Amino acid sequence: MNPSSTHPSQQRLQNQLFQCTILIPLIMALTMLSMTAQAGIGSVWVTGVTDDSISLSWTPPSGDYRLSNDLANDYMICHEVGGTWATICGGGTVNYTSATSFTITGLAASTEYKIRVKCHCEHRNIFGNWKNPKWRTIGTVYANTDASSTVPDPISSYLITPGVTATTIDVEMDHTHMMWFSGTRICYKKRWNPVFDFAGKCQSDPFGNWLYSDKNIGWIDDLPASPALFTINPPTAGLKPCTQYKIVGFGDFIQIGETIVRTSGSCGFHNKSMLVLFDHADVLLAYAHALSGFYRQPLLDQLASTYDGHIYELQQALAHDTTENLQDNATLLAYLIEENQDLFELWQQDQRLRMAGLSLETYLQNHHPKLNRSLDEEIMTQPRR
Repeated sequence: MNPSSTHPSQQRLQNQLFQCTILIPLIMALTMLSMTAQAGIGSVWVTGVTDDSISLSWTPPSGDYRLSNDLANDYMICHEVGGTWATICGGGTVNYTSATSFTITGLAASTEYKIRVKCHCEHRNIFGNWKNPKWRTIGTVYANTDASSTVPDPISSYLITPGVTATTIDVEMDHTHMMWFSGTRICYKKRWNPVFDFAGKCQSDPFGNWLYSDKNIGWIDDLPASPALFTINPPTAGLKPCTQYKIVGFGDFIQIGETIVRTSGSCGFHNKSMLVLFDHADVLLAYAHALSGFYRQPLLDQLASTYDGHIYELQQALAHDTTENLQDNATLLAYLIEENQDLFELWQQDQRLRMAGLSLETYLQNHHPKLNRSLDEEIMTQPRR
């Protein structure tokens, strides 16, 4: 693009650079005062603070998660004094509600609290079946009961995916002060698609641009900024079915939220490993741990030297743009199962691995026989595609 070109929306953004230079420190400071959130399957934010109470709200589960409706109260709110070693929903104080907001009372003044909200939710697996109802974390926030330190209008922001199809993803994004932003942007990419500085490109590329390629990466701009429901639907061939996408949202230079979501549709095979990955992450983690030490070298090095050296290129590319590390066995397994089934199946047929009971199939048979039978039954009852 010619640096001297003056696209109206780009000029508008440039004219506000000075304003943003002033606003950014203010926004960041206000955000730190009102809430500091950690990841889950949704968003949690603080709506008010007194010297002995904290009020908060949260998004209901969406996308691949929904309330189980097995209990009278679908939400669990746990709190504990910040910095303690207690397990927050085990050693802390627990409350329950069926609403999407709650006020915790009887707290100590001028004290930081760690607060976690959970839903009793079930998950939609690769066959579209709702399975495995259990308590799942929506989000975690830290808040201080020093009422004098809070702002009159606490900041809240969220990015959620209320609906998906095989080729589209609905993304809802909002912020308390949308008027601060000249525009908003939603960016997406396949989870395992290495893009150098993905979030940085999303944040800084001139407004009004659209990028799309067969690698399933792109973004959508909204000018002027407003609370919006975006539908990611690339104009050529749509998204890929049964594929995880990373989505990040910005208002000008401020990140509003991010998430990972999987499109629906046929996964192309009825593979037991896919069911383990999406429905039984704890079992996959235990399997990854069991693999540690089996080879004389790390699993990534073993696969690269024996089967495919190009996997190193992916490892190096991901290191530039994500916290995901293929040197971690669980992350490597997730990548193989989702994106490189040919390599996964070739490796799983290794005779020495099978003799040691360390193929995924033999591991499930030996350590999780009941789950193994249940997975076989689910696969057998699905219509062949």
